[in-house]
Amino acid sequence: MRIAYVCTDPGVPVFGCKGASVHVQAVVTALLRRGAEVHLITARTGGEVPADLAGVQVHEITRARRTDPAEREIACQQADAEVTGILDQLHAAGPLDLVYERYSLWGRAASAWASAAGVPHLLEVNAPLVSEQARHRVLVDRAGADAVAAAAISATTAALCVSDPVADWARGYAADPARVHTLANGVDTTRITPAPMAAEDEATFTVG
Repeated sequence: MRIAYVCTDPGVPVFGCKGASVHVQAVVTALLRRGAEVHLITARTGGEVPADLAGVQVHEITRARRTDPAEREIACQQADAEVTGILDQLHAAGPLDLVYERYSLWGRAASAWASAAGVPHLLEVNAPLVSEQARHRVLVDRAGADAVAAAAISATTAALCVSDPVADWARGYAADPARVHTLANGVDTTRITPAPMAAEDEATFTVG
């Protein structure tokens, strides 16, 4: 199975240590373990490919670096548009079976491409990004962000939301609310397995 994993959020370094980064790595690892050929399309790698992800093929789009909020929003949309060409090339080299996308504030190219190409598309929605950006950061083009969310959520085969409140938010944008589902994030337990404890010296006595 050939899968394109798309994460165009410049705030998520896919090989970094942030919670979002670790989740991206966990999903990609799970796909690789199932024998999939995974192509990772990203705006920010955040470092070298980890050894356990050596099988993934990385395709970088332009990372938006503007400091002016309005210019940055435009740059993010321009970078997202680059995804279309990458997917075209991948699909021409051998049909893609699935496009899996981590929803980002300005990401709609992947879902539009998949819908037009007849390729299944899954949209992982981890947060109500439009609302969060407007409330806690700076969002200049609120109407534009709403339009992107509506386009992505309406075009996807299924929107997979991490909680019921997030799913309710996504349904507000969906052309077909039945495509929106609640599916809690899985956990890669190998990352949190405690190391074996060495046997204690029988002569050692610990209090407290």
